[in-house]
Amino acid sequence: MSNEPRVTGSWWATLPGLLTATAAVITAVTGLVAILAQNGVLGEKSKNFMTGQSNEVTKEVQALEPIGPTKKLEVETGISEPQLTHKAFTGVIVSLSDGSVIKLRDNIREYCGGDAVLRTVQGQTIKMDLISRFDVIDWSDQKGTVKISLNNGQVLNATISACFIEGRNDLGDFRGDFKGLRAVEFIR
Repeated sequence: MSNEPRVTGSWWATLPGLLTATAAVITAVTGLVAILAQNGVLGEKSKNFMTGQSNEVTKEVQALEPIGPTKKLEVETGISEPQLTHKAFTGVIVSLSDGSVIKLRDNIREYCGGDAVLRTVQGQTIKMDLISRFDVIDWSDQKGTVKISLNNGQVLNATISACFIEGRNDLGDFRGDFKGLRAVEFIR
């Protein structure tokens, strides 16, 4: 046994005790602020696409003005009038060729390019916020024919090059090969 006297006292007096107490206070305050923010006491209540509040989010998005100036597609598409406007979308409904349907948030993208665009084999990109829906007509080896319905009502038949469409919902990530897609509809 040691001849050193045993030090007794409050754990508050030790450095590890002070650090532990400080961490506990910070955690408690952060949790309280998060709860107050989620319940609308601090700031606006959070709106989630997959909850019952999605109708409220859709109404808010529909009330927005078009994003940016109106834009025309390149000459390759043959579309010049009427001009296309960008319209934000609140989600996406993906119909698969096996008959199943998956609802995703508005953060979808084409995996190979990593952007929210469709790319024609001729090099034209078409932003997804210009599209109201696209249907896959036929597909083979990372390219195929799609029918693209634009926000202004015009329809394009185009050959695009793509790998996967990917997005997220409350269950997690989704990645679907274009070969297994039947249609993608943008919810506004």
